[in-house]
Amino acid sequence: MATQNNSTAAINNLRRIGCRRGGRKNETHRIEQRLGELFQNRNFTVVKGYQPTKTLIDDPGEIDLICFLDGHLFILEIKSTYIRKTLQDAWIHYTTTLRKAAQQLRRKHTAVLSAVENDKELRATLQIPDQRKSITTHAWIVDTSIEYDQAIIDGFLKVSLEGLTVILRNERYLLRGLIHENEDIPTDDLFREEFSAKHFAEIVEKGEIWSVLDG
Repeated sequence: MATQNNSTAAINNLRRIGCRRGGRKNETHRIEQRLGELFQNRNFTVVKGYQPTKTLIDDPGEIDLICFLDGHLFILEIKSTYIRKTLQDAWIHYTTTLRKAAQQLRRKHTAVLSAVENDKELRATLQIPDQRKSITTHAWIVDTSIEYDQAIIDGFLKVSLEGLTVILRNERYLLRGLIHENEDIPTDDLFREEFSAKHFAEIVEKGEIWSVLDG
């Protein structure tokens, strides 16, 4: 995955040159929209671009995605970046973009928990029951690049957009196909019994999507 090809290099160069381009925000919104649809396909209730109430001391900013199902609340901070070519580039990505994302997510996590308690409209949209003490919260940094995947950054898990997509689509067998190109690909169902928010969170947080690389 660390190997660069010409197509990747070209895309990276365009993204660097256009890092302040006017369409960048729309690009991120399209990513949020597609990911939100994948969650909805799994029966999550989803709120995109939620803006918590500003206070005199803090403005948490827009929450990219909030998803809820079966007592599990997911708060996602999405970053659209590019693949790094060197270890130094990857380190800079960690110390700037990802650590900043963790700082943002800390404020947003607090704001969402407060909103769940005080914003009746948000609770109704997410279909959160009145008994809220049993809710389990997951706050993740979702990055379009794969560097530092599964790392805990200032207390928050960093996952790749590709990894979440594979899990939500239950398509880990495609990764097995890349590794075992000339072999019969075994049946690989991440949700053998049925899909649940609890099992989904466990798969993501344990990094089970990448266990196919061990063999």
